[in-house]
Formats: sequence, structure tokens, C-alpha cells
Amino acid sequence: SVVIFCLKLIGYYQQLDALAEIVKLLKHPQEEIRKMSVWVIGKMEAEFVEEELLKIYPKETQKVKLEILSALGKISSGNY
Repeated sequence: SVVIFCLKLIGYYQQLDALAEIVKLLKHPQEEIRKMSVWVIGKMEAEFVEEELLKIYPKETQKVKLEILSALGKISSGNY
């Protein structure tokens, strides 16, 4: 989809100003968009989103949970 393509571009070009909008996509109804949003957050090592990722983790699908764990590993803040 167009949203996934845009997320890939945001991650590739490290568009940090887009992170606030990406966090909103964590509540998107489509699993693939949520998964890609988490991937971008991890790629950008967005430490301020860590708590939100942990909050949504229990309710997510298996695919998104795996991506959350990967993103938390990339962020590596040491807080969690």
C-alpha cells in the first residue's frame, strides 16, 4: 500500500520529524501498517517510543510482537 511505501521511505531517509505521526499509526487497524510502523521506530532508534511499544505489546499479533522485540533491541536504551 501507499502507507507502507511511505513508511519505508521515512525509515530509509531517517525523517525524524515524522515520528509523531508514526506513533499514531501504532493504532492502525491493519496489522502490516502497525508492523511497519514499529520497524521504522526501531530503525530510527526512537527511545521516547519505548514505553508505548511496551504498552501495546500484550494486545498485538505475533508478527507485530516480534517486530516490537526487534525494535526494542535496536533502541537499547537500557530502561527496559
